Amino acid sequence: MKKSQTIIILVSLIIISIPRFNWDEFCNVNALIGREKSKKTLDVNQYIAYTEYFRGKSNMQSQLLEPFTYRPFVPFLASFLPFKAITSINLVNLIALLLTVFVLQKLLKEFNFSRRYIFYGEILFVYSFPVFYYSTLGYVDPVLILFLTMALYLLIKGKFISFILVFILGLTVKETMVILIPVAGVYLSLQEDLSLSRKILLFLIIIVIYLLESIVIRNYVPGKGTYLWIPQSDKLLYNLKRVAGYITTIIVFGVPGIGAILFLTCSECKKHIGRIKYVLLTGMVFSILVSIFAIFSAYAEGRYIWITYPFTIPLAVAYLKFFIERKKSVSANVPIDLHQ
Repeated sequence: MKKSQTIIILVSLIIISIPRFNWDEFCNVNALIGREKSKKTLDVNQYIAYTEYFRGKSNMQSQLLEPFTYRPFVPFLASFLPFKAITSINLVNLIALLLTVFVLQKLLKEFNFSRRYIFYGEILFVYSFPVFYYSTLGYVDPVLILFLTMALYLLIKGKFISFILVFILGLTVKETMVILIPVAGVYLSLQEDLSLSRKILLFLIIIVIYLLESIVIRNYVPGKGTYLWIPQSDKLLYNLKRVAGYITTIIVFGVPGIGAILFLTCSECKKHIGRIKYVLLTGMVFSILVSIFAIFSAYAEGRYIWITYPFTIPLAVAYLKFFIERKKSVSANVPIDLHQ
């Protein structure tokens, strides 16, 4: 990547994320469309309280609720910054997204994309609705995106121990990291140099780590009881009535999601990227399932579908390259090669 392109991407990310920083602290976006300023959600208020708890304010413990206390990583990091809690959380989020740009570069290089197409992939990530709308509101999802992207890169790179370490840390960011279990399972199944017994052993190690860490987190974080994501009819009815939930989900899925679908349904594209596309497809499918499950058990919105990006962006870039190279090949009558 040219340094100038990277600088453009990083500066763009900061600019795009600033308007909604700390719930419209610098620019009241809702006022521009004739709405009242948004109020902080329960999630955000919980992460603020959790950050204050880590700063030594033990009286905050009585305000902490599960499952938000299962996610200590971001509030813990934010507690060391000398700013108000929500600002500290959002600075951690912004730094995480900036780091994601570099990890995404490395991930796309693994698919042998040229500098030009890696830049296109970064554009898909940065010039997106979730970066503008959700990145600096006080959620922990931006850091989750970093860990998902990093874990996927390490997995495809074949660095299993590093993948495990990132997976362990990622689970303290948000339990959604669980989608990497089936992703890792598909990746291992495609490794011809591993015996079946070793594949099973490695896959079981991931599952055991997830179960043990979940038990530890649920038993040692502040708060009482155990939260379970159980489908409930009242939540389903509430979410079905929320038109905004549908709109934001579609917008967030956006160009990366559409590009990924176009690639996966393109008969001429099947030979490209190789079998690793099944790993990306698995991540994409399970990310979508998380969003669907939220309709039945939580508050459904576009933020949940954001986790598809580490999987859909490489597929979307592959389709974009195929589309561009096909035009060139038709005019020049030469075969398409996505690996240049």
